[in-house]
Amino acid sequence: MLLRQNKLNALEDWCAENSIFLDDKIYLGNHGQSGIGVFSKSDHIQPQNTLSRISKTSVLSVRSCSLAGVISNAPYGLAAQLSLSLALYVEMYSRWYGYLESFPVGIVDLPIFWSLPPEANTAVTATQNALTGSICLTGTEAAKIRDKELETGGTALVRYSG
Repeated sequence: MLLRQNKLNALEDWCAENSIFLDDKIYLGNHGQSGIGVFSKSDHIQPQNTLSRISKTSVLSVRSCSLAGVISNAPYGLAAQLSLSLALYVEMYSRWYGYLESFPVGIVDLPIFWSLPPEANTAVTATQNALTGSICLTGTEAAKIRDKELETGGTALVRYSG
């Protein structure tokens, strides 16, 4: 528990040092075995509220990393993944440390990878989670990506069922 609290403190410090704005309606906290999560202080937050502002200088990418002039910038595909992996690797002891330290060690099940099975009205926990995740994604860019993948039968998004 102490290790998770240290990670949370490091992330909160990093956010403050990098002028990351978090609305008073949300907070960062420990989330079970998954690590750190973003939580609402109330039952409902109205749509269209800006809950966080992150400047471009606070986004770690191939273009903003320490080796930006050395790593080639690939727009997509395996080359992009490799470039970003290298950027992450060299930043472990840089100003990005507090942010990178907050990453979970294991695989995290993200709402974008959830699907709604036909039996969505059953009381199965996984189904309830899928329904909740789908509702939370409504109107977001992630939902647009998920819906496009479902329409085209694409396989770019793969659900992890651990």
